[in-house]
Amino acid sequence: MAAVTLKSVSKHFGGSAVVHDVNLEIPDKEFVVMVGPSGCGKTTTLRMIAGLEDVTDGEIYIGDRLVNDVPPKDRDIAMVFQNYALYPHMTVYANMAFALKRRNVSREATDQRVRSAASMLGVQDLLERTPKALSGGQRQRVAVGRAIVREPEVFLMDEPLSNLDAKLRVQMRSELSKLHNRLQTTMIFVTHDQTEAMTMGDRIVVMKDGRVQQVGTPLDIYKHPDNIFVAGFIGSPAMNFFKGTLEESAGRRVVRAGAFLLPLPSSWPGRDRLGAWTDREVVLGLRPEDIDDAEAHPECAPECCLEAAIDVVEMMGNEAFLHGSIGGQGLVARVESETTARDGTRHRLGFNLRKAHLFDPSSSAAIR
Repeated sequence: MAAVTLKSVSKHFGGSAVVHDVNLEIPDKEFVVMVGPSGCGKTTTLRMIAGLEDVTDGEIYIGDRLVNDVPPKDRDIAMVFQNYALYPHMTVYANMAFALKRRNVSREATDQRVRSAASMLGVQDLLERTPKALSGGQRQRVAVGRAIVREPEVFLMDEPLSNLDAKLRVQMRSELSKLHNRLQTTMIFVTHDQTEAMTMGDRIVVMKDGRVQQVGTPLDIYKHPDNIFVAGFIGSPAMNFFKGTLEESAGRRVVRAGAFLLPLPSSWPGRDRLGAWTDREVVLGLRPEDIDDAEAHPECAPECCLEAAIDVVEMMGNEAFLHGSIGGQGLVARVESETTARDGTRHRLGFNLRKAHLFDPSSSAAIR
């Protein structure tokens, strides 16, 4: 097993830079998820680690070995692609055994590895089938099994769940996490789905426009985003943002957002360090679950309650999403399904401002 280290890694296609100065240390046995929107550079970064793309600048190490000029076959990595890339004319057994055959692994050792991996993934009864006789989830398991039998130092996975239906994706997320726990090997998983990132990774690498925006544990990134992009990208529904001005009124710090005020409680972290931001523009962020149905929660402080115009109520079964606006600024609230709010009505909402985030509108960086 091995750690993976990227030092000032960049990639240019012609005159266009698609990955900018990425510095990342992935310890041995860690499960890291690289997440971001399409075109952010996450797959290109993964392909540079695999050796499928040349590095324009910087260095990549697998363990203590510099691998910039090492061909993919000699990097001791295994990659699982989005489209599975199974040989259609071969059986499941032959697909899984192919790489071992090329390496001249003995027939007995090959058989043991293939059957062990197949049992681990629940495809032991499918070994004589060809890929066309398998479901999407079964093909995905075979693709993972083909990587497992190689016993590589590093697993690289490029959006391997994107072709599966919603139910199977949830199942495979759990299976891949359990697989990592069993194998205890380094895994780097690329996805554009922030739910996959939050549920699977030991750490998350958030990327945008070829740059790393933040690296941290799922909970740290969720609770302490470094900038507006990370705050809005991680979490579903996305964080609400209210543009306003930070003011001081009667000894209290408040955000004046157009026609309404949002007071920061005395317990707000970093409140005493906001002096430099008084009378300056800020962006206040609040997650949907931190906006309550005030009519269902009479304990909400009156100064933290505002009346919103509700456009759409999305009933989700165990909860409801209220889509609306206050003072011309849109919002989404995540409330109990028993809410009395209805489409096209006005409804009082309570803001849990202890959970609020403040951002610099110019740099988008968090104010802490």
